[in-house]
Amino acid sequence: MDVDLPLLGMKAALPSVLVEAHWESFDRQGFLDLGPVILPEEAEWLRRCADGLVRAELVELISDEGARPFLELMHHPLFHEVCFKIYGPGAPVMLFSGEVSDPPSIRPPWRQDASLSVHLDREKIVTIVVSLGDAAGRKATVEVVPRSHRLGLLEVSDGGVSPAAATRENLEDRFVSVRIDSGCAVLLHKWLVHRPGQSEDQHGSRTAAFVFVDGHVRSLMTGHPHLPMVLGMAPPEHQSPEPGFEEDRAFPARELEKLRGRWRR
Repeated sequence: MDVDLPLLGMKAALPSVLVEAHWESFDRQGFLDLGPVILPEEAEWLRRCADGLVRAELVELISDEGARPFLELMHHPLFHEVCFKIYGPGAPVMLFSGEVSDPPSIRPPWRQDASLSVHLDREKIVTIVVSLGDAAGRKATVEVVPRSHRLGLLEVSDGGVSPAAATRENLEDRFVSVRIDSGCAVLLHKWLVHRPGQSEDQHGSRTAAFVFVDGHVRSLMTGHPHLPMVLGMAPPEHQSPEPGFEEDRAFPARELEKLRGRWRR
């Protein structure tokens, strides 16, 4: 596979810098359409590259050449901008998870991504979903419940919002379908109630989702972050004196610089 992307030289696909009005909308609704981040033909190329990676955890595939295009996409300048807005200018950033997904054939349970970080000492996470391909007939890339982030973290069961909480908050009557065009991205609040949209074409439209966390985060179980660094360096007090399996997965500094450097061309 040719992983020296055509993707990263095409500045015409980059959106303008986010302004305060964008962040006001995000605070009000709990999600924000980030617009085009790559060109549609690049998204289609990435969709085809995803064969064999669907549902795999990207942070476990650092040395896999097939995963490199998605790790490169993770370093999009707009994604860095979003993280710095949430965590502060120049803050270190870690990748909590990354996944390429096919649309489900049946509706999955509602979810809030902050529920994934209950074992961390802070839940300040950033979720960005990128649409790869655009299957005809897919009504929604993601279904969201606007302003549901104001509910805080709801009860969880079986990997999603509990049926009791979903009924109490009347989620099925409140959601809207958000169709993200191919090559475009959406930012989701950590507490936003959402789920992927369905499609009968399981491979015609895919998404790449990245969940970032504050680089100062600690595990409540180990006291260390045990997550790959994306930007900056972990504070010294967070660095384990004896690297274990999780630290071994971290991005080598030279590989990170290669990925970041391609965006700067």
